[in-house]
Amino acid sequence: MKKHMWMGVAAVACFAVAGSAAAKDGAGWFVGAQVGKATSSFVTVPYFDERVKDSGATLGVNGGFRWALGDQWSFGPELAYQKFGTSTFTGTDDVGPYAGRHKISTIAWGGNVRFALSDRWYVTGRAGWQNWRASSSFQSVEGQVKSRIRDNGNYLGLGVGFNVAPSWSIGLSVDKYWMATRSDEDRIHFNLRTVQLSTEYRF
Repeated sequence: MKKHMWMGVAAVACFAVAGSAAAKDGAGWFVGAQVGKATSSFVTVPYFDERVKDSGATLGVNGGFRWALGDQWSFGPELAYQKFGTSTFTGTDDVGPYAGRHKISTIAWGGNVRFALSDRWYVTGRAGWQNWRASSSFQSVEGQVKSRIRDNGNYLGLGVGFNVAPSWSIGLSVDKYWMATRSDEDRIHFNLRTVQLSTEYRF
């Protein structure tokens, strides 16, 4: 009986050590949160003339799983949600000048990779696809127009982080989101860039 008990204790200890090491190396399940600044750049074609660079607060969450690939690398899928806040803009169409604002958010899914530089420092990369949506309000000489747009795009990000504890880290990330509507008549191109402080918990 005692022999079986000690074998059980040893097994639990082994799993605990393995789990701690995996969390330290970035492998296993993870959840994260981000907060920072978003900068937008809008270009609308063919008959609009709109160039906007605006910034605002951004918030995001992500989660996923990474498998260990050797001692330093880990890679796996992630699912993320990003809210970019409100972006104001001005422009000119065939009728005259207009002004308005966009409220944009996105759901993204892709790959997340992590490379350990040391026991404490690491770099990360992420890339994949997104389904974005924008709620827009325009004010022109013809009056006010409200619209909702939803389409797909891509995203890419890089970051650096520091392990505060085996399962918890903080970092800084830079991400870019490419967005466009598929309608040839009112095709809209715009990019969103974020600089964010991030935190991640692994278990």
